Amino acid sequence: MKKSDIALGVGAVLLGAMVVLYLQPRQEQPQAPELPAAVEPPPPPAAPEPPPVHYPVAPAPEAEQQAPIAPAAASPPATPPATEPAPVETAPALPALDASDAPLKHDLSRVLGAQSLDVLFHTDGLIRRLVVSVDNLPGKQFPRSGYRLARSTPGLLLVDRQGEGDDERIYLSPRNFARYMPFVSAIEHLDIDALVAIYRHYYPLLQKVYENLGYPASAYFNDRLVEVIDQLLDTPDIDRPVRLVRPHVLYKYADAQLEALSAGQKVLIRVGPDNARKLKAKLRTLRTALVGLGTGGQ
Repeated sequence: MKKSDIALGVGAVLLGAMVVLYLQPRQEQPQAPELPAAVEPPPPPAAPEPPPVHYPVAPAPEAEQQAPIAPAAASPPATPPATEPAPVETAPALPALDASDAPLKHDLSRVLGAQSLDVLFHTDGLIRRLVVSVDNLPGKQFPRSGYRLARSTPGLLLVDRQGEGDDERIYLSPRNFARYMPFVSAIEHLDIDALVAIYRHYYPLLQKVYENLGYPASAYFNDRLVEVIDQLLDTPDIDRPVRLVRPHVLYKYADAQLEALSAGQKVLIRVGPDNARKLKAKLRTLRTALVGLGTGGQ
């Protein structure tokens, strides 16, 4: 069975199970003679764990034929002149994975802008970079540079220092947040519907790369993407100065709970509270669209 044919009927299945287990009417029993104290019947078995919810991606529909609209006429001719039939618009064919960079870059440029795409993202191996980057966001470290989708933010991490010597304290500087504004602005102005249409068209390639990472064919990349978005949305909102420490070369968060966050969550702390709120708002919109893909409603 193809993944695209799997229906999202988990809610209906659970409801049916509840009806059978708990709402089945009792049958009338003939009156029995009085008996000694009855032994308490054993409790009913616990309901089985519900199956995991999946968000498979339905295939993109074929483009429908668009008939030209003729202007209204007071008295149409008895025999209309012969015309060429309108061409049927069809969706472009899905390219092979190794040949997908050029068409995908073209499609993304129409949504993001060619200049923003080249400045903010690596455009070679786009499909592989996207899958590997998403899959690594919940971990503690980003993938190696050869597999990252986003380019490094220009400039160095900016900090503010208070005190001297052993009393010195280091804080993440608000001046640092401006470094991320070009990326945040590009994401904030994305047309989510257009972006999801591209994602849906190239989804078979994304799924292929996801399985090549070692995941079983029954695992959906779309599930993983929704899971990662949920974790990013759980990132705490920090509206106070964020203290840092520098035990070696790299800075770390002084707060152990912040330092224990995933790599993706740490980015949302590093970009600053205002930028984080903008990115989270866009992520919520994207999540809604991704979950709806399985219904074929997008």
